Amino acid sequence: MRVADLFRFRNEEMKVLHLTMIAFFITFVTWFNMAPLATTMISETGFLTQEHLAVFAIMNVALTVPARS
Repeated sequence: MRVADLFRFRNEEMKVLHLTMIAFFITFVTWFNMAPLATTMISETGFLTQEHLAVFAIMNVALTVPARS
C-alpha cells in the first residue's frame, strides 16, 4: 500500500478507515472535554443535570463499540 492509496475514498476499506478515525476523534474529544466542562455547565447554567451526565458517559462508551468494529 502506498501513501496515495490512503486518500482514495472510493475504496471501501479506506472509506471505513476514515469514518472510524473521525468517530474515534469525536468520541475522544467529547470524553476528555466532558469532565472539566460538566461541573461548570451544572453549576453555572443549569443546562446539564447529573442524569444527562450519566447518559453521556454511558452513550460515549456504548457508541465506541460499533465505531471500532
